[in-house]
Amino acid sequence: MSYPIGVGHDNWKTWVREGRGVGSSWWKDICRIDVLVENKKGWLSDGFEVLVGDGGDLSFWRDLWCGEEVLANKFPRLYLLSTGTNNKIRQMGAWIDGKWCWMLPWRRNLLSWELQSKEELEKLLDSVKLHEDRKDKWLWKHGKDGDYSTRSCIDYTKENWLGGSMVCFDLDNLAY
Repeated sequence: MSYPIGVGHDNWKTWVREGRGVGSSWWKDICRIDVLVENKKGWLSDGFEVLVGDGGDLSFWRDLWCGEEVLANKFPRLYLLSTGTNNKIRQMGAWIDGKWCWMLPWRRNLLSWELQSKEELEKLLDSVKLHEDRKDKWLWKHGKDGDYSTRSCIDYTKENWLGGSMVCFDLDNLAY
């Protein structure tokens, strides 16, 4: 499966719902199902989680990689004040003596009331460990070893939608 790292969590859901991108007709059909199933919206994009590596492929502000919410949404004022709104994670700091150090770029000095948000952001960032020697990776929560497969997707849909109103075709007869 080809997942567009850097598209951003919110954009990723749009990307999935519109069935865009590269992939097989099966993948595009799976993406379209995300919109059609009334009580299961977001099931596909919510099935992925990110494993942060060196931060080279993930958007600092727009991918969901730290905490429960995209940083641009959690800290909208800081996002507007950042000169790195399009930066990847690794562009927001540097490795110094084998240790990752955050160096967040601001348009101006932060005001005292903005410093509280900055401190909250820094505390959240301190909870994440970057790995200089490992690429960022998306993991499929419903697959063996975090790998996406058509079979794991079919199994997941069968397990979670059995008896639901959306099952309008026989998933076992799909080619994979």
